[in-house]
Amino acid sequence: MRITPALRHTFFLGAIASWGAWVYPLIVLAIFFEGEAVIYTVMFLTFEKIISAWITVPLIFVSVMFTDFISYSIGARCPKYFPRIAHYYEKLTSPMDARLKSVSFSVYLISKFTYGFHRAVLIRSGMIGIPVKKLFAINFFTSIIWIGAISAIAFGSWRSVSYLRSFRYVEITLLAGIIGVLLGSHIISHFAKMKLANDSTKSPPLKK
Repeated sequence: MRITPALRHTFFLGAIASWGAWVYPLIVLAIFFEGEAVIYTVMFLTFEKIISAWITVPLIFVSVMFTDFISYSIGARCPKYFPRIAHYYEKLTSPMDARLKSVSFSVYLISKFTYGFHRAVLIRSGMIGIPVKKLFAINFFTSIIWIGAISAIAFGSWRSVSYLRSFRYVEITLLAGIIGVLLGSHIISHFAKMKLANDSTKSPPLKK
């Protein structure tokens, strides 16, 4: 990452560029805690050529898949080691067990765009014993769609200010975009949870 004279006069872009290769493990750690905002930010900085696309794009995808695998593994072990946590997730997502058991592509795709809910779906998937290979075959494609959608938003935001020479405007647009992505994610989450709940009531009960 090259620090240009213009970057030295920015609020935080210059600081990010100065981290060098350390920025990449930080991306992995950040994605574990927050998906949409981190991916949006990283892709915006990638389009701005502050960080390398050749490293960032594969790293994002691998980090997302690894994070999802951890959530699934927690669910698989929850009933035995963390019964209270298992009870919480059972109460939260058990109405959708029939749809999860069928490994519905739409459920996993919608949950990707539903803030704070996808991890619960993966944990519940582990709890009810959905085959890991079948689940992650679908998760592979839903992750591509999800990352692609956020990257497209990041590209649109970056493109809207690409003609400006001042990095201050870029920073303002980046911050506004992060806020917009978080707000949009919460709005989508509200309607997506309603749809998943309504669809689940129409599904036949899961046979035990």
